[in-house]
Amino acid sequence: MTRTSTARTRDELIEANRAFYDSLWASARLVEPEGFNTWPLVSSVIERSPDRVEIAPGLRPRLPLNGTNFVDISQAALKKLHARGGRTAVGSIVSLPYDDAAFDLVCALDIVEHLDEEDRAFAEISRVARPG
Repeated sequence: MTRTSTARTRDELIEANRAFYDSLWASARLVEPEGFNTWPLVSSVIERSPDRVEIAPGLRPRLPLNGTNFVDISQAALKKLHARGGRTAVGSIVSLPYDDAAFDLVCALDIVEHLDEEDRAFAEISRVARPG
């Protein structure tokens, strides 16, 4: 297939998304996880999930900041999450920078519906999640 002048490569799309979210989160404030309607569920599983990761939270994390790994394409978001106690890594849901079976809890909210590569994303989530 030939590339048309309006088609973008996967790398170009990733870079465009990164630039968009860096711009968005640079001047935004972090919203505390306790403020979301998911908090009662999240808080009920945290004690038995010491190794946890949240994928693509931006500045709207649902997991507690302290003790949680956060992976996002936005350096601006990661900088603010890190400043509040999060462990941060640059990465994408389709290529997570973690070992196999690294986490008791893997959280990816408000992201999957935006993906073109759902199968790859779910494979990565499964790969980094501990069995059981």
